[in-house]
Amino acid sequence: MKRLFFLAMVFISGAAFAQNAQDSVAPADNIKAVSRFRNGAVELRWYPVSAAAWRKANQLGYSVKRMEMSDAGSRSGAKELAVIKPYTAEEWRQKTNTKDELVKATMESIIPSTPVKGQGFADAQDEENAMFFAYSLSTSFSAEAAKGAGLVYTDNTIEAGKEYVYSISIINGKGKKDDKDETLVFVTDTRSAYESPAPQDLSVEETEGVIKLSWNNTSNQDNFVGYDIERSGDGGRTFKKLNTTPFITVAEDADELLYNDSVKNYIPYQYRIVGITPWADRSNPSVVVNGMGRDKTPASPPMNTRAKGDRNKIIVTWELPAASRDLQGFKVARGGKIEGPFNSISGDKLITPGLKMFADEKPSPKEPYYVVYSVDTAGNYNSTFSVMASVYDSIAPAKPMAVNGTIDSTGVVQLNWKMGSDNDLVGYNVYVANGKDNVFRQLTGYPLNDSLFRDTVSMRSLTPEVYYKITAIDYNNNASAYSELVVLKRPDVIPPAAPLISDYAVTGRKVTLTMTGSSSDDVVDYKLNRTDASGRTTTLITARELKTYTDETVVEGAEYSYTLIATDEAKHQTASKPLQVTVLEQEIKEGISKLTARANDKDKQVLLNWSALAGAKVSTLVLFRGVNGEEMKMYKKLYPDKQSYVDNTDAGKYQYAIKVLYSNGAESELSEVASAEIKN
Repeated sequence: MKRLFFLAMVFISGAAFAQNAQDSVAPADNIKAVSRFRNGAVELRWYPVSAAAWRKANQLGYSVKRMEMSDAGSRSGAKELAVIKPYTAEEWRQKTNTKDELVKATMESIIPSTPVKGQGFADAQDEENAMFFAYSLSTSFSAEAAKGAGLVYTDNTIEAGKEYVYSISIINGKGKKDDKDETLVFVTDTRSAYESPAPQDLSVEETEGVIKLSWNNTSNQDNFVGYDIERSGDGGRTFKKLNTTPFITVAEDADELLYNDSVKNYIPYQYRIVGITPWADRSNPSVVVNGMGRDKTPASPPMNTRAKGDRNKIIVTWELPAASRDLQGFKVARGGKIEGPFNSISGDKLITPGLKMFADEKPSPKEPYYVVYSVDTAGNYNSTFSVMASVYDSIAPAKPMAVNGTIDSTGVVQLNWKMGSDNDLVGYNVYVANGKDNVFRQLTGYPLNDSLFRDTVSMRSLTPEVYYKITAIDYNNNASAYSELVVLKRPDVIPPAAPLISDYAVTGRKVTLTMTGSSSDDVVDYKLNRTDASGRTTTLITARELKTYTDETVVEGAEYSYTLIATDEAKHQTASKPLQVTVLEQEIKEGISKLTARANDKDKQVLLNWSALAGAKVSTLVLFRGVNGEEMKMYKKLYPDKQSYVDNTDAGKYQYAIKVLYSNGAESELSEVASAEIKN
């Protein structure tokens, strides 16, 4: 048993077994399997997934059955191809190399040994699990061990181009007809031969003394149970395997697999990985990646950095108490903030290690911070904290211009101004007071490098206004004159009085609303919203004033809710009580007939006549008119009992039609068009 435990600890994992992408595998409780078609035969490979199934299969063996895909609907078409059992002790000695550690571990896990006296149930269970563990590992990486364990079968009786359904099950013992192990059923397609895959997505990371290889587990785990990692030191002409046992992962759901190779820096290597398939054969190698260990330890950093001067020149100096052996030189960089970013100003060539000074002859007041880097032969950078240049300057910047501000309904103030053009401008200080004669309080703890500032004021103050002013500050803390005073009025927080939809009328496919506005003086506009039965809200109109509105986009039979919303100067809104309106379905009723139009050139009149509608409850007659070929539009509303109308006109061509509106809301189509021409 010591050998079995040793083998298990070498692999540090349970058995790894994957499904070939060519096959369709159905899940089973006790067996998992894969297949492949090559060399005119189907090769099957399976293994038990629990110690209990493994123990039973070792005693009774496996049944392999096959049927064609067309017969898969009926199990009666299944033909048993073989009954496969593990080798006996004699067969192991005759047919295998029992000196092979993997073969030996498989044999010892299958052939029962003499129980240890006094061994308890828990100890026996632990021993069985350890044996199954070693068995699973050894059969995964040795084709000879897998064959001896009865886990492989080659079907040479198939016809290429067909699909076959295979089932593999553990044979049941006599007298246990109802105690059946679940059969594993899977499909093998023989229309295309198996092609050996290659591991995908190999990448390399170069670190100091270590090259880190990584590859995608998700895209590879369906093809391989383990890997060999190979390295070349002669430009990729020959490769040598780095791992002594197959590389596997303890986490099947890991996204990425990692392997670290300890190397000497700056020696180039080439790497590739080879997958181990479920049949324990080696795949095609992956693409080759290049890598070398690189020096990542920077040189000692400069110390006691100083920067002094005036607007024309800044002298940067530093010290180096402990110089590194691989120090190559220094770089000086400059930035606008103490934390950077910094841009190099010392040129492409490094400052030699013996020099500890650099003159910046084109200083920028907007970039007063300097940092010095030590650079080693590997190109690693190292620096201490940045320092601000000490520059003599007594000229104040220009005062801030174009200062504006707003206060919203929650008391949030937003100030903005035009950025100054002084080249040594560092920022702005903002001051506030509740009265222009009061003492102003500074709001900014340090100069603000922006042209926007937000503040919050109390809305309960007795003073209706708040006052702001701003100064500009340069890098030497010179302050400009104050900006012009900004006076902001605290906004109204009271919403307007509610408006009212006082009346409505439904006429045909139109809803006419009568509205009464808000009594508040600061209302700036009204918005009329309509909500349909689905909850969709549409804004019909937004206007300064609303008294009546006719909605001509309604649908017969639909229900609507109308709401009038008033908005005041402070953007507060108040809505009216919703008005519910139902538009009844209207049938198209009879219209007028025999409409005639006769021209009177002398009096410039058109005389219209039509027949009356007997017994109809007519509400209104609507006269439509078109002039000189233009589209006809609603022209006049006429009494329902009218049968004629005189239209006073000018010279031109006229077209007329009449629509009838009934008392119940129904309406007719337009009548036939009558035309007349008035001549000069």
